[in-house]
Amino acid sequence: MAHDSGGLSREEFLRVQEQLIELRNRNYELQEELKRKSNEISQLSNSHSTKSDALQFASKLISRSKDKDSAKYEVEIENLQRKLATQEEEFRLQQETLFAEINKITSMNEGLKKASEISPENEGNSTLDAEYQSLKSELEKSKVRIEELEQKSTTLQELLAAEQAKKLEQDSLIHGLENQLLECRAEMETNEKEAAKKAQDLEADQCMLNMMVELKKYQDERETMIKSYKEMENSLEVQSELVQKNQKLEKSVDYLSQNLEESKRHFEEIQMKYNSLVENEQQKINQSVESALKEYRDQALITENKFQLVKISYRFFSTYLKIQEVSDMRKEFEKERDELLLKIRRLEDKISAKDEEKNMALKKQTALMKELQRSLKEERKRADSLEKKSEEKAGWHVVGQDMETRSSHTFDGNESISSLSALESDNVELINRLTTLQSLHHESVSRVNLSILLFLKLKFVAKPLGN
Repeated sequence: MAHDSGGLSREEFLRVQEQLIELRNRNYELQEELKRKSNEISQLSNSHSTKSDALQFASKLISRSKDKDSAKYEVEIENLQRKLATQEEEFRLQQETLFAEINKITSMNEGLKKASEISPENEGNSTLDAEYQSLKSELEKSKVRIEELEQKSTTLQELLAAEQAKKLEQDSLIHGLENQLLECRAEMETNEKEAAKKAQDLEADQCMLNMMVELKKYQDERETMIKSYKEMENSLEVQSELVQKNQKLEKSVDYLSQNLEESKRHFEEIQMKYNSLVENEQQKINQSVESALKEYRDQALITENKFQLVKISYRFFSTYLKIQEVSDMRKEFEKERDELLLKIRRLEDKISAKDEEKNMALKKQTALMKELQRSLKEERKRADSLEKKSEEKAGWHVVGQDMETRSSHTFDGNESISSLSALESDNVELINRLTTLQSLHHESVSRVNLSILLFLKLKFVAKPLGN
């Protein structure tokens, strides 16, 4: 089938349908890849957990948030799958309606062909007017529909090119995300090593707590010694010993307080580093999930646009078939018009020949009538002259001769009478032939008028088709 400007042929339509199937398969592959990546993320997050209580608590929080996000994403994916299924069902129903419309148009075309095969004599002027007006309105509607479809097809082709560019960008983004996942794995391995170091730091913190407990014990001992010092203040030796012990205890307390402050600062630094690492990991996980979800949404939008493009291409193909059928009908009408013109010319030739024959017959008839009238006058004159001669002669011999002449005269008169009756019968035959010729002339004139009316209507319909 020929390819019009701005339209799609059947091969291109099948190619677009194959691309649509490939995109749908690609969509399923991306869903499986998204699930696989989410499983890898969950495995990496589970392997990142350490023996310490703080790290286990953080991993639990991360897994809870990840489960919530994954549940939300699964709900969105299910909604998108339902939407895709409804779109496929709508596409199927629209395809069925389009095929039904095509069958309806073909049946209408067959009916019009059968109606065009019937001779114009058996058709009425009202049915012809109705059919031509309906054909003209359908042609105008199809022209307007073709212009709209051409505009839509150009816009959709531009959108298709933009979507293909977006698809290339998305492929590059997927490649970048895969690289980021590899980097995240490496960072997680380093984080595991750092977590082991942090566990050692936590053991140091435990030692610091033990030192605080010892410091408290020393403070308690100091208080007990102060109490004992108050009880033994009368003894100078005990006082000097207590002073020395007090100095030693103050030095040890200062040393322990310094160690405590350093351990607090170190613990705060470790806590800040740990919180920053947890936040970075959480941000990376959220970014990877968001990028994957965005990619899936973009892919779903592309598939929806493809469905719309295929729908419009179906409609355009149906209108193209209608135009082809109308052009075929126009060719058939032109052929019938040429045949009618030939018939008209033949009828005109026949009419002219019949007119000539009629004129010749009338001329012959007038000539015969004149000849008969002339012969009748001559016979009457002869009969009158013979009567006069018979009256002038006398005697039986003369009478016998006169009787012979009269018998001969009657014989000639009978001949004239028989010729006159033959002429009258010929005249009647000519009159009957003239009436038949007049009826044929009347029928041919009515047929010529009907063919001229049909020719004018065909010319009126062919003008917008030529434009």
